[in-house]
Amino acid sequence: MQVLSPFLECSIAITAKSDGPITTSAQIEALLQRPVVLPSHEHSIHSYLGTSKTVPDEISGDILITREKGLVLAHQFADCVPVLLVDRKKKGIVFAHAGWKGAVSGIIPISLLHAQHENGSDKGDLWVWIGPSIHKQSYVLPMPPAQVVIPGWEDFIAETREGYQVDLPGFIRSQCLEFGIDDTRIIIDGRDTYLEADLFSHRKYLETQDVRENGNFAVGAWLTQ
Repeated sequence: MQVLSPFLECSIAITAKSDGPITTSAQIEALLQRPVVLPSHEHSIHSYLGTSKTVPDEISGDILITREKGLVLAHQFADCVPVLLVDRKKKGIVFAHAGWKGAVSGIIPISLLHAQHENGSDKGDLWVWIGPSIHKQSYVLPMPPAQVVIPGWEDFIAETREGYQVDLPGFIRSQCLEFGIDDTRIIIDGRDTYLEADLFSHRKYLETQDVRENGNFAVGAWLTQ
């Protein structure tokens, strides 16, 4: 497991293949020794406002929100994009699991609105961390993707000799910019899950049928101050 501290107010943990496929919150709790919120995913815009006293046994949704110090908001990934919003002034975080379906449904602007409404954040106090995910050089489809006809996606879908490249992290960054987040406050991890040996990639598994690629890594974030 790798622990990052891009912000003084918040830490981020990323599990590796050596930690095994992550399927339960108990696995992450054992690694971090902290209470963990880990939802099942709907590839939707459903959200959950978490405190350690109100965590149910089963949570479903792709947006997690908290202002509680030490509570880990976690998602499972295998190519989708981790998007963490951090209010460094009022000390709140919103953590989204953003696949292409969620991105089409507006998960990024909705997450930003949750930061404002649930955590009381001002745009000028928000920072964004975009974590490891599949990148356009690895996300190549043989046929035009569904997003190709949706306004706003045209700059993030490119036709090449190999097929259609989809730049999901680039689209997410653009939505943050459109919302009013300054580009200097957007931190991009830059790792491509398809190319990273230590991270699971669903696309690589589908292409290779290598059982060692079949699983999910977890990304968890929690307030430290």
